[in-house]
Amino acid sequence: MKKPLYKKWWFWVFLFLLIGFIGSFMEKKDEDKDLVASTQPAAKADKSEATKPPAAPDPEPKPESKPKPAAKDAVVEKSDDKPIPGTIGMTAKEFQTAFNKASDEFGALYSIDNLKVETGPAQDTFKLQISDLIFMNGSINKKDGSVREVTIIGGVDGTPESVTDLMLSIGTLIAATNPSLEAKQRGAILKDVGLTDEATDFSDHKASTSINKIKYTLNSSTELGIWFTASDAKEK
Repeated sequence: MKKPLYKKWWFWVFLFLLIGFIGSFMEKKDEDKDLVASTQPAAKADKSEATKPPAAPDPEPKPESKPKPAAKDAVVEKSDDKPIPGTIGMTAKEFQTAFNKASDEFGALYSIDNLKVETGPAQDTFKLQISDLIFMNGSINKKDGSVREVTIIGGVDGTPESVTDLMLSIGTLIAATNPSLEAKQRGAILKDVGLTDEATDFSDHKASTSINKIKYTLNSSTELGIWFTASDAKEK
């Protein structure tokens, strides 16, 4: 029986070297720019409290009138005030720009030229093929057009190049959805989900971690390969 790729010694040696390269490369990028935390000014409190006029005396009670039965064919309007289920805080166009920028910094060359959004009954979606073995799926909220989640779906074919493509695509997704993170923080995400742990059984594995309101989840199995998702940390 052929030995699984993730149990071969050279796979882990190459994986750690690759992560070290990505970390050092992005560390240099981080040193060249200051991370500016965005803060929102607190809302000013009203200086004076509005006073209510004295309540008017209750009017004479009127005889009760029975409500008229609603017509059978009457249409009840539904209010569109339901909150969105989750969002990563950017539109599809903004995500495309952020992903291309991160890809350029990584030198990954995974440019999204045309992010085509398909209309669905409950939510809109987009699907892309990044390389021969890597795909990207995303869902978009109909209410405000924000991206709900993005998933990298990939596998390896036994070559170091396929491992490189998978790791770079995952690293690019992290950088696109969390551009203010430092290289060490990005590496910590990969560690927390078990991607850099030699003891991880990728034939049946699921783990997640959250930072800056974004949750990163790693799902892997023999049948489906590796699924790495960025979503709203508040969404259950």
